[in-house]
Amino acid sequence: MVTDWRSWNMPRLATGNVYERRGKWFARLTIGTKKRQSFMLETCKDERSAVARQAILAELAAKLRKCGRDDIAPDIIKRAAVRDGKALDEVRKAVDMIASGQVVQKNLTPTIEQIGKRWTSGELADLYPDRVKRRRSAETNRYVLDKYVYPMVGDVAIDKFTLDHAEAVMRSLPPRLSPNSRRSVAQLVYRICSLAVLPLRHIAVHPLPRGFVPRYQAGKAKGWLYPDEDAMLLGCTQVPLEWRLFYGFLHREGMRRSEALNTRWSEINLDLGAIVLDVNKTDGATRQVWSERNEMR
Repeated sequence: MVTDWRSWNMPRLATGNVYERRGKWFARLTIGTKKRQSFMLETCKDERSAVARQAILAELAAKLRKCGRDDIAPDIIKRAAVRDGKALDEVRKAVDMIASGQVVQKNLTPTIEQIGKRWTSGELADLYPDRVKRRRSAETNRYVLDKYVYPMVGDVAIDKFTLDHAEAVMRSLPPRLSPNSRRSVAQLVYRICSLAVLPLRHIAVHPLPRGFVPRYQAGKAKGWLYPDEDAMLLGCTQVPLEWRLFYGFLHREGMRRSEALNTRWSEINLDLGAIVLDVNKTDGATRQVWSERNEMR
């Protein structure tokens, strides 16, 4: 078998595959050295057209990989996956210009949004487990960033991000937000900048001062059920039995709703009358003993 020596200089074509889900066609292929990603092929109605489009996407991914632009490949492949006709030709032309060096990226430093999404997706936790912990609040953090931070400064490169940008985010927050909710937004902005310093090392110095994050303020007064109210609720047959059991459990054990819902049998010791919470809101293991507490009641 004779192999053209030039083929050794060609990037390996990420052929991938296509699949259908709920009437929609998708292409799956590897972008650079990262995990395989799926792209919806909105304009493809059958397998034949999906395979043809997947081949185009693989070709574009190979060209971007050859010129070292895997960083922008996902966005470009996503556009090519949903466009047709002239719009698709424009994407392919843009890739050819990038590959030939006619288009030069002015700033390769990632933006606030790019770093934030790597964090909330869990990617940074996978890459740097000793420095970045996976949080159960990632979905909430993602929502807050999408709503309040990215629209204001999401496209700002991290090496250009300043205290003025951060203050602009805080000034844009709606007045209805509580002080502690505003503090949470400031914490997220501060955390993204911290990640840019370490472990990502995109910048050498944190752009925000330590005092940027407001101090925590004591929360609002909390209410609880008195014994007679508890008895009235648990004795109300109009409330489904499973809900009454759930309410009674929460009242007596002091758990958060999410903690009770995530409790597993392996965490319950019926002999000792104890529940071990390995994961909770404060990320600290706790043990709750109910037998003694119930006797006191």
